[in-house]
Amino acid sequence: MSEKKTFQQWLEDFKKDIGKGYEETTMVTALCEHIHKDCKEAPTTLLKVEREYKNHQIVLVKGTLRNVKPLDAGFVQSLGDWHRNPEGWGMDMFMHELGRDVAENEYAIIIKGMESCAETTVNVKQKGQLSVDDIREAQNRAKEYADSVIMNLQQMTAFLIKEQISTLSFLPEEKRGYHYSGTIGGLNVFWTNSVKDFALVFSRKEMNFASTPLEITFDDMNSPKQLILRKMCVAAPMFDQTVVRIELV
Repeated sequence: MSEKKTFQQWLEDFKKDIGKGYEETTMVTALCEHIHKDCKEAPTTLLKVEREYKNHQIVLVKGTLRNVKPLDAGFVQSLGDWHRNPEGWGMDMFMHELGRDVAENEYAIIIKGMESCAETTVNVKQKGQLSVDDIREAQNRAKEYADSVIMNLQQMTAFLIKEQISTLSFLPEEKRGYHYSGTIGGLNVFWTNSVKDFALVFSRKEMNFASTPLEITFDDMNSPKQLILRKMCVAAPMFDQTVVRIELV
């Protein structure tokens, strides 16, 4: 008869399953060129670049530090009475889903950081309906080349129905991420359920992301009733004028 696993062993198994779910879903590599995922402390600054133009040519580049407020992509998950009979529960898929939840929270934080820094906003030609022309207008308004767009799932579905999203892409498959859909006019299309009233056109190479490693612990190693997940994240463009917000309402 095999020995029962200790709660420490259970925790190590949970970490592996959560890690798999997170890695399958994370959008960090897909959206951000500059990534720092192993910060020892919650990051409070990110690099910001200011550029001045003359006759459409860059005449000055200045680097500064932007103060940012880290947000937690983690959460506290109740384990109920699991501690009374750990072997009697199938927890692997549940933990896998928790990892996906962390990645989804992280995705929302990236979008929030991007949207809050956007210096330019354009309105759609028809309220509530995003069009290819709207996306092109936003791309033209970006100071540097914008190569990607984030939109709500409903808007993305409308483009798919109209067959306006192409499967042709220059973005390597390993960098597309879970929420990748295809391309529109050469722009990478990413969908989300976290926003409804706007879309974002942006440049991947300008995006900065920093976070602490994902920490996973029990509230009590002798009788765990909660699983605590913590990952402090920040995201922002280096050059704010490469992000254009498309107002839908």
